[in-house]
Amino acid sequence: MKKLWLFSLLCLFCTSSIFAQTSDDILVEQAVNQLLGKKTFTFVANRIITSGSNQSMLNQMNTMSVNKDTLTVKLPYSGKGFSSSDLGSSNPLQFTSTEFTYKVEVTKKGEKVITMDVKSPNGTDRFTFTLTVNKGVLARLLITGTSRSNMDFSGYITELGQDKANASK
Repeated sequence: MKKLWLFSLLCLFCTSSIFAQTSDDILVEQAVNQLLGKKTFTFVANRIITSGSNQSMLNQMNTMSVNKDTLTVKLPYSGKGFSSSDLGSSNPLQFTSTEFTYKVEVTKKGEKVITMDVKSPNGTDRFTFTLTVNKGVLARLLITGTSRSNMDFSGYITELGQDKANASK
């Protein structure tokens, strides 16, 4: 009985240490929270997720950057347009805009959900960007449009300007 009790106690300590965050994890999470709060960060997309839940790796630096009152989007678009103004061959997810709202919410799981309602510079497109940041740097970006099919990306959060430094390595 005593051995069983000691074994149970040992298992309890082992499992709690497995699920505990390290001090590095906590520092990373605090740094990301600070970037999100100051609205100065870059989302680097490294995968595109299609409607069939298939994932494709992205080869180039595909980013969405928020710098206080400016949103810069450089993401690929492979969806369909649903209006006659969408017949052009230009990528609707390549623009810089100052016309957007920014709202942060925290879920019960501790994820940060940032919702941005964005008006493209040409005025014809309106998008809702929903960025879900897990604890740490991993994130997922869902882009819904009024006249275009949805786009879904996964990637990570980095400090503004760090995406260019990482690309040159």
